[in-house]
Amino acid sequence: MDGLNQLLGINMPPLGPYKIEGTLASKGEKSIGLYDMGVQIGDSILKGEAILSAISDEQRDSGAKANLQTKLRAETIQLNDFQFENWSPFTGSEQESENGHPEESGMDQSNNRLYDIFSADIAGEIDGALEIHVREVLSGSDDLGNGQLNARLEDGRYILDELRLDVPGGTIHIEGMLLPENDKIATELLMKVKHFDYGILARRNIPDSTLKGEVNLFLDLNAHAETSSQLREHMSGRLRFGVVPEEFKAGVLDLWTVNIITAVLPALMKGSSSVVNCLAGDFIVEDGIMHPEVFILDTSKMRVQGKGEVDFKTDRIDFRMNPTPKSAQFFSLATPITVSGTIFDPDIGVTPAGVIGTIFRQAASIVTVPLKWVFSDSMEADGTKVCSAAMQWAQEDVVEQQQ
Repeated sequence: MDGLNQLLGINMPPLGPYKIEGTLASKGEKSIGLYDMGVQIGDSILKGEAILSAISDEQRDSGAKANLQTKLRAETIQLNDFQFENWSPFTGSEQESENGHPEESGMDQSNNRLYDIFSADIAGEIDGALEIHVREVLSGSDDLGNGQLNARLEDGRYILDELRLDVPGGTIHIEGMLLPENDKIATELLMKVKHFDYGILARRNIPDSTLKGEVNLFLDLNAHAETSSQLREHMSGRLRFGVVPEEFKAGVLDLWTVNIITAVLPALMKGSSSVVNCLAGDFIVEDGIMHPEVFILDTSKMRVQGKGEVDFKTDRIDFRMNPTPKSAQFFSLATPITVSGTIFDPDIGVTPAGVIGTIFRQAASIVTVPLKWVFSDSMEADGTKVCSAAMQWAQEDVVEQQQ
């Protein structure tokens, strides 16, 4: 495999040991195939066929010269057999400067190499289709149910018709498209997640983790740019999500909003025994700028609403979290929290105005709290109504609303 890496100029995935077998045969004048094919990686075995055919000049509407059809099926796929860790397909993606340190352009070069793989030149040479059906998908000891993947390369477009997992009690559905051209690139992504236990993700890294919680998510994004590295700077679309945890910990979900919240929680709760009931958000993305229509964190002692924006062109974040106690309290310390800096290294703090406002509210609470006890209803501690509504709302298909 080391020799093949040198020949192709890329690093093959660090999988194995693995086995590929089949019967190489030509069953037509312009086609050759690998029949009765078997691919085994660890305990995962896929069987099927791959057939490469030449396209005649009369049939070449899309300009492609060849067609590759691959169909695979498997009884069981164990995702733990596919551990890529820090693998990258590219060799020498970072250039060293004269002082021996990687140059800042290394990441851009890696992105450009990835764009070369999904280039207009390759898309113009071949059409094809890939079908994979799996009866049982496992992640360690977690049974994710059955899954299937249908993808095509057609008319210069890389198309993901469906990537679907039927997990117990819910589904994960992903569609997408990538259109590379010589001077630009376009992409679309649609993802729907319903009733997914995010403890499965935790156990990918910590097999004996008992973490549990439910995620509902709707993501619809599109982008047009000159290079693949600029796509996220020009994203537009919508993100809706609802998270109901049984236990809330940092680093479980790689969602920007969840990681930001886990960083903010200590400042919001100030060491109290408050329990997180749910987190819900409805974000609009317009040309690389993301802002919330709704952003709510509900805990047993307070409800927090957020507003602000994230700029993916600069990775800057400017957010403000406004907590409201669920019941009238004397000397409440519910001070607004600010989140600034960058997405990957946010600064958590309070504004002078927020501190002054808290001091005045504490002084006024001697008069206002008794009035609230008499004339107002406290928000429910377990957040049943708002969390139930948020999880249902996160599942709604908002495509028609966007149109």
